[in-house]
Amino acid sequence: MSTSPIASRTLWPDVWLFTLAGIVAAFHIGKVPPALPALRAELDFGLAAAGWVLSTINLIGMTMGMVAGLLSDRIGARRALLGGLAVLALADFVGSFASSVTAILLGRFIEGVGLFAVVVSAPPLILRATTTNDQKLTMGLWGCYMPAGTAVMMLVAPSLLHAVGWRGLWIANGGLALLCLLALVWRGERRLGFARAAHRPLWHSVRETFARPGPLLLAASFGTYAFAYLALTGFLPTYMVEQRGVDAATAGLLTAAVVAANIIGNLASGPLQARGASRWLLIAAAAASMALCSLAVFDEANSDLRRYLACLIFSAAGGMAPAALFASVPHNAPRASLIATTSGLMMQGSNTGSTLGPPILALLVTWTGGWQAGAWLLCGMLGLCVIAAFALGRNERRRR
Repeated sequence: MSTSPIASRTLWPDVWLFTLAGIVAAFHIGKVPPALPALRAELDFGLAAAGWVLSTINLIGMTMGMVAGLLSDRIGARRALLGGLAVLALADFVGSFASSVTAILLGRFIEGVGLFAVVVSAPPLILRATTTNDQKLTMGLWGCYMPAGTAVMMLVAPSLLHAVGWRGLWIANGGLALLCLLALVWRGERRLGFARAAHRPLWHSVRETFARPGPLLLAASFGTYAFAYLALTGFLPTYMVEQRGVDAATAGLLTAAVVAANIIGNLASGPLQARGASRWLLIAAAAASMALCSLAVFDEANSDLRRYLACLIFSAAGGMAPAALFASVPHNAPRASLIATTSGLMMQGSNTGSTLGPPILALLVTWTGGWQAGAWLLCGMLGLCVIAAFALGRNERRRR
């Protein structure tokens, strides 16, 4: 199925502003890896707790992703987007006063509420502002929000940490979320509140969404991808500092470059789809490439340079998957008024993977005493992603 855009022409200022909101939300993912050494030194917590600091922001998406999508469809995507930015700003300002790892984890959970409200609400707004011919392009652009926001913050965070510490970094993120909120309010409604399911009981929408295999396969594909991606990139700065003797600033820059490489795959996905590449095939190819690269990353026989190049390819090739998944949402939603609900279920899968990936990898490393076993963990999850992508392609062909 496809959406019914209201725009006779693509409203690019709106598309860019909604994408910027996603980037600002993603800043809250990118701020933590460079800050982890400072947080651990000041608040005195171990590697396992650090894994939860990395992934707790995704906990709300893991547990309530579809609910967030349902509420976005019910109250309107624009209201949900504005509310999400307000929650992010508040969580940053309050979190800057944290004095224990428990307080940090609680703040990260609240940040997750705001982040998820933004990332569920923005895609329907972008689709509503886009002509049919530009939907592949705008969804590819939207797919860059996470790597772009994460990479930019990883690049900027070391300087901010040196100048104002991790508390100042939290305050800076809150200020950016507030500025984006004000920009959206200034821009106005622009007739972009997506169609709602207000006259149908929420349970009917839940049953209708779960009755279709497409939304479930989207969730499975994104979840297994996100598990592998965040498990590797989330611990990359810590690994470089503690295992390879790289200083924190350099490790942050090198990790930011890895995350930024993901943008290449996102931007390439749209043109590849326009030229006839199947969305499921792009997802499967991305996962298979990531699996091969993970073997090289964790191979102690490889030089540090080869392992780092494998990290770059892991991220760049993997970038094809998110853009293809976001582009698949309108084709798998039961109806247009449930796009945010379908997107919420898909993002619930993504956040489940993002939440579980880092701590499971940390537990495996602690149990085995080395990082080499991580390759097989990532390969197993990415193999499941390939299977889910293949099933997604078969389901879309049946629907057509």
